Amino acid sequence: MKKSKSVTIILAVAVFTTMAFIFYNSSKTGRQSAEISRRCAVVIARVFVKDYTEKPKKEQSEIVMSIEKPLRKVAHFAEFFIFGAIAAAFFFAVKPTKNGYSAALYAILVCAIFALTDEYHQAFVTGRGASLADVLIDVTGSFIGVASSFCVRAAILKKIRKRERKTVDKNR
Repeated sequence: MKKSKSVTIILAVAVFTTMAFIFYNSSKTGRQSAEISRRCAVVIARVFVKDYTEKPKKEQSEIVMSIEKPLRKVAHFAEFFIFGAIAAAFFFAVKPTKNGYSAALYAILVCAIFALTDEYHQAFVTGRGASLADVLIDVTGSFIGVASSFCVRAAILKKIRKRERKTVDKNR
């Protein structure tokens, strides 16, 4: 099997694994999702809030509650950032073009459609709901993930071209 075909297969598996991970997280009930967020918020509070464990329980609870919502939004963004970066890498491998714009566009489109379907799916999960704000956060994360992948690709291609020019110059 060619190296490029192996890379494409690995990237395809990574894309579908990421999609499955996002779907799995979206399948959790509102109560399950809130408990995961709360536990993560407690860890963050213990690490970053001075004397958190010495504070009264009520104050600890308020601190955790103030962390939970932003944490959930950052999680949305992060999941889709990773999804966007991997999807872009996949489309760069499948549809190699000189500038990569069409591959980036395909990646953004796939991520945006998946963000919409993910939120639609959450509307049917107990204690969860669909949110346009979450779709926008997801698409923003995807876009920045795709842009990051695009920049990494451009840097790699620049380095390859530079190395090729040096090799041609040496052979003259």
